[in-house]
Amino acid sequence: MNLRGRANPLLPEPYFGNLSRFAIFVPSIDSNGNEGCRFINQMREAIKKIDSNYVKNVQEGGNVIEMLSSSNVDSSKLENNSLVFASNFLFPLYEVDFGWGKSIWVSFATLPFKNSINFLPRRAGVGIEAWFFMKEDELAKLEADKEFLAFVCPTLGAQDLLPSSL
Repeated sequence: MNLRGRANPLLPEPYFGNLSRFAIFVPSIDSNGNEGCRFINQMREAIKKIDSNYVKNVQEGGNVIEMLSSSNVDSSKLENNSLVFASNFLFPLYEVDFGWGKSIWVSFATLPFKNSINFLPRRAGVGIEAWFFMKEDELAKLEADKEFLAFVCPTLGAQDLLPSSL
């Protein structure tokens, strides 16, 4: 989540750097068959906890680890059984110009998280890039799943975007 809009007072527009945080929750199973609704409600509640008071605590040097542990999440469960979804649609990734022009393609370096999926907008504004960080054997199973593959397009890399002069 982009914390800039949750700060009070709001951070100035030219403020450099990212200020983001994951909303964390452990989904519970609903025996009534409403797993999807319950999941969404639990996610919304976790997001609501990251408010202006949370951002103020971060700005004042508060212990983020302590704040997370007070969110009723058993970190031992997260370590081995977590799945992280991150959406970067609200960050103006393609508007950044470090002096040599705006980016033509934005990507992630390898992240230290296993079992994470990061969603990025495409430059043209149409479609989503989903970056999966998981164990190779698990990724191989996903790449062989015909039902999953029916919803995805082939991977494009930077080499597909620019002609090489090499």
